[in-house]
Amino acid sequence: MTQQDSELKTAYTFTDFLAWALLALIPVLTAIHAISKASLIWTAVYIVVLAACLLVVHRFFCTHCPHYKNTGRTTKCIFLWYFPAVFEPKTGAAGFMEKSAAALAGVVAVAFPVYWLLAVPLLLAVYALGWAVLFIFLNRYECVRCIHRECPMNRAHDNPQL
Repeated sequence: MTQQDSELKTAYTFTDFLAWALLALIPVLTAIHAISKASLIWTAVYIVVLAACLLVVHRFFCTHCPHYKNTGRTTKCIFLWYFPAVFEPKTGAAGFMEKSAAALAGVVAVAFPVYWLLAVPLLLAVYALGWAVLFIFLNRYECVRCIHRECPMNRAHDNPQL
């Protein structure tokens, strides 16, 4: 682990966003490809569902994050760069209902395309591996340096370098 990797991540750069967004696009584009082979209407529905799920996570989870509070009128985090900060920042940890809503939105976003992916096992494998790699890398490179102490995935306290 380098010196930079052992410090808390107090701000993100556009390069950080670009790297994580491109990694997240692997499973998303895989799902869009699988669904679009069956129906363009269902592809549009999937994109709307993804946007709605992102908005739910943004509203109930991101608003508690220090990065959300410190960016002004637009967000500057690894998943939302220059997205309007339309919701009021919240203080303290997210409550059970907020965490539940954000988690359910995540499950819906990931599970929605599985029906179409089952028809093409190779795409299902790419999709599953894409999400696995994203979550493993997040856990390995971000959660151990996170400044959002109330985040349930925060592992900064486990980092002996801090």
